[in-house]
Amino acid sequence: MKRQVSRLCEEIDGPVNVFHSRTIEGEWPHLWINTSWIVSTAVILAVGVDADGRREVLGHHRCLGGRTVLDRLPALARRPWPARGEDGD
Repeated sequence: MKRQVSRLCEEIDGPVNVFHSRTIEGEWPHLWINTSWIVSTAVILAVGVDADGRREVLGHHRCLGGRTVLDRLPALARRPWPARGEDGD
């Protein structure tokens, strides 16, 4: 079982890294930041809603090693968000 989990994690490493390093494009007038606890790990999820009501997961982080949820929020802020008007508006 442990080998299967390790293999699955290796398979998704590439797509997860692409997700985390992508530039978030468009305007998201509504942003929800939610924290859920899975066992003893907090997971922060940022979901944006565009003007058409379409939802998209913009980012997520796990809080491990004694870090608090609030310690991880700056990591979301450092994401490559486009400057206002950068997309031609």
